[in-house]
Amino acid sequence: MKRLFIILALLGFLGCSYKQIRQEVIGLSASDVKNADKKYVKVFEADRNALFNKTEKIIKKMHAEITGRDRKEFFISAYGFDKKYANCINTTQAGVLMTRLETGETEIAVASPNSELAKFVSGRLFGELSDKK
Repeated sequence: MKRLFIILALLGFLGCSYKQIRQEVIGLSASDVKNADKKYVKVFEADRNALFNKTEKIIKKMHAEITGRDRKEFFISAYGFDKKYANCINTTQAGVLMTRLETGETEIAVASPNSELAKFVSGRLFGELSDKK
């Protein structure tokens, strides 16, 4: 515990915010996506469970590694997008949050500390989810 405190204190002195440290050590959370300054959002007329399953497949198809999945909150986090998107390092995460709307539709939000990565991931994700194949 003492070591963890020392590491966090050192990182704090290096100019990292608590949020940045937590995201690097623990990973993105659903609330990070909800509260992101820059996120990409699209609404789909589909069931959240089906969209969740399809989203996992699309992320894997992008050769990224899923680091967290929460079916209760309908949240997925992943990293390793550098294989498909050169403007990020392999540890930069993106989070995908699915929210059921009162209309029965599902809103999908994508966010990342790297807003350009979020734009890339959302473009691929939304494009593939919109395909009627």
